[in-house]
Formats: sequence, C-alpha cells, structure tokens
Amino acid sequence: MGKKDTHVKHKGTITQIDGATVHVRIIQHSACAGCHVKSACTTADRSEKIIETICHLPGLYVGQPVWVVGTEAMSNEALRLAFMYPFAVVCCVLAVCYYLTGDEGVSGIAALLSLLPYYLALYLMRKKIKKSLVFTVEPQKAPENL
Repeated sequence: MGKKDTHVKHKGTITQIDGATVHVRIIQHSACAGCHVKSACTTADRSEKIIETICHLPGLYVGQPVWVVGTEAMSNEALRLAFMYPFAVVCCVLAVCYYLTGDEGVSGIAALLSLLPYYLALYLMRKKIKKSLVFTVEPQKAPENL
C-alpha cells in the first residue's frame, strides 16, 4: 500500500499580513454544497472562516490565493477537544449524578453545567492549544499556459 497523505488542505485567500502573521479567509462548504441542485435547496450551507497562521515565506501579498495546510493529527486533536472530550464529560457527570441522586432532572442539569468548567479550561489554555494547532500556508501554483 502507498503512503497515506496526512495533510488537510483548504483553498483560501490572504486577507491581511502583519509581519509573520498571515490571516487567510477560507470558505467552508457543507457536504451537499457540491450538489447540482444546491441553488434550489435551503440546506446548502457555506460559511467563511479567518485562519491565523505564522508564515515566513517571502513574496506573499493580500489577495493571493493560497493553501492552508494542517496535519491530520492536528485535525484529530481539534475534534477530540471540541467534541469527544466534552461528550465524555457530559456522559460521566450524567451517570454519576444519576447514580448518586436518582433524579433525571438534576443529573441532566449537572451534566450540562459540567461543560462550563471544561470550556473555561479550554479558554484559559488557548495560548498553549494555539501553539500545538499550527497551520501553514503554501502559495497556490499558477496554471501553466500551454
């Protein structure tokens, strides 16, 4: 078997350059955004995101089309932080509270409230997380004229 590509790429456009910090606008499409009847459908979802990266490539300019590149491992870690860990916290708190109190309402509220300290901890650790989830920028190759 061949080597698996471990990078995730998104097309983007540079919107701002501040020294080594480059801000890139990417457009995120839902799974159905490529459908041929998307104009007739209300579920065709599209959102715009600004990604902040550190880049030392010379010759970058505002408006330049680029690739924003991240690793698959970085993507997996982001998914764990955003979805898997909070889900585990909610399930554990729900089970423990229900076991201790026998009250579904109290257990449900406690489980939901348990997300407050989790997301507060993420917020307080945002600088450390930002250092571990680093995107890179690659200029898109201009099409060659034949």
